[in-house]
Amino acid sequence: TFKEEFGHVRVPKRFANNISLARWCSDTRAAYRKIQKGVKPNTNLSQDRIARLEAIGFQWQITGYDKRIAKPRNYSQLFDKRCFELETFKEEFGHCNVPQAYAANKSLGHWCHSIRVAYKHVQQGMSTSYNLSKDRMERLEEIGFQWQITDFNTRCIELMAFKEEFGHCNVTTRFPANPSLGRWCSTLRGAYRKIQKGMETKTNLSQDR
Repeated sequence: TFKEEFGHVRVPKRFANNISLARWCSDTRAAYRKIQKGVKPNTNLSQDRIARLEAIGFQWQITGYDKRIAKPRNYSQLFDKRCFELETFKEEFGHCNVPQAYAANKSLGHWCHSIRVAYKHVQQGMSTSYNLSKDRMERLEEIGFQWQITDFNTRCIELMAFKEEFGHCNVTTRFPANPSLGRWCSTLRGAYRKIQKGMETKTNLSQDR
């Protein structure tokens, strides 16, 4: 079994030796998260099954790279580590748009930002300190990584991350962990008040937004 061979039950989502097992583990974690939020999952995950999985050593949340694997010694290992973390992020949030100031994993947020900058340089024919080969680009795209995200979408993602951490969206104007998000929220509220009064606003705050 997987546990006998590797000593744990943290099956990677891209486990080549048994893809169906990897998908099942991912689907089971997603079902468990829904149950915790009071949402009915499509998967039949009873309390008995939860208890049985926990008895095996199944973890409901994978927080990052397996610590028993040696720390990355080179960029190749670091790239694999970040891809693993990116897949874990996607499992939890359903997308790969990691905020730059992602509190749960700041290094992943900064890495995603740096990778986008490197990609932009590659597209412009400029040199970059990152070894962003075609194979690595394809791997990121396979995961669902987006090379460009608009400022509005970026802020919405950061707002979702804030809500995930604090349980609400009331970002203060001087939020120390992400001042730009705080200012953006304050600007939007100001624009909304103007719209309610029938006034024009410089901020593009459409009905869709």
